[in-house]
Amino acid sequence: MRSQLEYAQNDVNQVVQIMKENIVKVIDRDEKLTHLDKQVEDLSNDAMQFQTNARHVKRKQCWKNVKMWIILIILLLVIIIVVVTLTVTLVNQRNNDNNSGTGK
Repeated sequence: MRSQLEYAQNDVNQVVQIMKENIVKVIDRDEKLTHLDKQVEDLSNDAMQFQTNARHVKRKQCWKNVKMWIILIILLLVIIIVVVTLTVTLVNQRNNDNNSGTGK
């Protein structure tokens, strides 16, 4: 009779030990999940910050590009104006020289 009681007690002790191990595993798992949840939250915040910074940099680069195009267009217009002015001046001088030569 005692051996059956000892077997039962041994089984109960094994079940208690398994339950203690399971409780420790559940607590450990909960800590890991909490840590993982915090990492997910941090990553989400970092992603939103990255998106905001990316938009800011994109706008800044776009304006820089627009400014560069404006400068290039103005420079091109100045060159065209200078070339046209020089051409008109030279043509006028040549015409004046031709008119002066025929008028003598």
